[in-house]
Amino acid sequence: LVILDGHFSRFGVIFLEYVNALLTKWYPALGVPYGTSYWQLHDFCSQNGLFKGVLYDTKSKFIQKKRLYGLPPEIKKTEIILVVKAAIEESFCNQRNAQRALAKLGWNPFTRATLDEPDILRSAPLEVQKERQDILALRGVSGSSTGRSTTVVTSRSNL
Repeated sequence: LVILDGHFSRFGVIFLEYVNALLTKWYPALGVPYGTSYWQLHDFCSQNGLFKGVLYDTKSKFIQKKRLYGLPPEIKKTEIILVVKAAIEESFCNQRNAQRALAKLGWNPFTRATLDEPDILRSAPLEVQKERQDILALRGVSGSSTGRSTTVVTSRSNL
């Protein structure tokens, strides 16, 4: 499975032939176009927030270590990868946090949570808006999946 943004470039004939060919078969899931901040795992508040905090700590420790050894307290271009790699490993590579975020975003289990974001749902036809609002009310869900407010994650898929 590969998750792609729903930009129109993903619907070109060459791309579609490639992802559907037997030798290069993909299982693409298309996200809401121009809405990666709503559904992209790394943009989810718990993921991105943790990364920023860990990156700050990692940079501070790196600078402290350089000072300890009498080196200039700076991060050179060649050292950026070391600092960022450590922050990525502690944040985005945390499997438990990633699984929680994927559930809240509606990717696993697949609940279409992103489509229920108020800004996105407003773009749907009125009958779809009503149907989704009734389903969300039955689930006790309020607000958005991106952490902007509280959500209840269902364990059933394709709702």
